[in-house]
Amino acid sequence: MFLLIGIINVNAEDSSFTFKQNTDIDLHLQMNDYDMTPLDGSNTCTINIDYPNSSKMIKKGSMTYDATDGEFHYELNSNHTSVLGIYSTSVDCDNGIRNGDAYFSYEITPSGKKSSTSEGLTYGVLIFVSLVLLIICIVAAWQMEIRDTVMAGGLIKVNFRRYIRVFLIYMSYLLATFLFYFCWQVSDKVLAFEFMATMFKFFFMTLIYLLIPFTIIGFYFLIMNVIFDMKIWKLTKRGLPPDAR
Repeated sequence: MFLLIGIINVNAEDSSFTFKQNTDIDLHLQMNDYDMTPLDGSNTCTINIDYPNSSKMIKKGSMTYDATDGEFHYELNSNHTSVLGIYSTSVDCDNGIRNGDAYFSYEITPSGKKSSTSEGLTYGVLIFVSLVLLIICIVAAWQMEIRDTVMAGGLIKVNFRRYIRVFLIYMSYLLATFLFYFCWQVSDKVLAFEFMATMFKFFFMTLIYLLIPFTIIGFYFLIMNVIFDMKIWKLTKRGLPPDAR
């Protein structure tokens, strides 16, 4: 009896028997006999592959010997990988003296990676939380009163709540960045929606590239405003109007 040692898919994104939908793949099989001796070119190996619904996709497909110890391969084109799901596969080898078989399965997914319901739910929760927090920050910042109050004698009461608004705006930027990232991941890994994945990735990368200059410029103006407001605040505490500086 022959023993199936392993499978290598040169076009796969990982080595966990999971391949990307609508791509060409090359199944490489290392075939040994019962005493772990590699088979050679004198052996004829055929492969049978069933669709996820158990209908026959490949029947006795002739495998090619790779001129290396025990390695046979079979090529599948994009037509063979259009249906999502788990494919059952068997390999039969015979050299006229001994014969044997081996069995394995592989999965076709939208991204070429295993995705689970829990992964989709996790991204869904993260998107929902990010979106809710983003809306809260935007609404709170928009409705916050930040104007200074002019009192009797021309004194100015500084409204320091404007700095809470600055914080909320910055948090909105970060939350939008996270939101686009999560949308990119769920579009690519779970939904396999290439156009949406590309769009969300563009938005995410744009915000990432702008984050450092946005932070530096914002911090500079923040410091300048803090210095100015502190001067006004100190004058007001002394009972002096701003023009008394």
